[in-house]
Amino acid sequence: AEGAKGFVKLAEQIAEATPGAFLTRQFTNDDNVAAHYMGTGPEIWAQTAGLVDVFIAGVGTGGTLIGAGRFLKEKKPTCHIVCLEAAESRVVAGKDEAVPVAHGLVGISAGIPLPLLDKEVQLKSASGSVNTIAADDMRYPGIIDEFAEVPSSKGVAMAKRLAE
Repeated sequence: AEGAKGFVKLAEQIAEATPGAFLTRQFTNDDNVAAHYMGTGPEIWAQTAGLVDVFIAGVGTGGTLIGAGRFLKEKKPTCHIVCLEAAESRVVAGKDEAVPVAHGLVGISAGIPLPLLDKEVQLKSASGSVNTIAADDMRYPGIIDEFAEVPSSKGVAMAKRLAE
């Protein structure tokens, strides 16, 4: 009933009770964004030979959207970055309250504000230079060009169709 807040709380309890446990804290860890900036973004760029015009990411923690999106924007400023949420939980787009909502698109639209989208993040490139992204630059015109939504039923139906 607590949604994402509940599983984060449970993970913290388990880690506290488990000697040597390590929490990645993916909803708040800047390394999440950095991993996608240094890994996912360059991989997409290489796999498409730079012919990527639109990047659509279902937003879970925000790491893929911001990290890969930033990389692609740096390579091709006209690349259109789309933040995809479940139609039943459009918290990042600011259309719904930040409360857990049951829907069928597991891993996105957790129903909570996403700290990675609201804070300054420092990205260290492979060459060692550091690029600071201010919170204002990470939102709407900075990286995210558009918010889109998909009803869970349609997302699940498409996933089943693609799996065939």
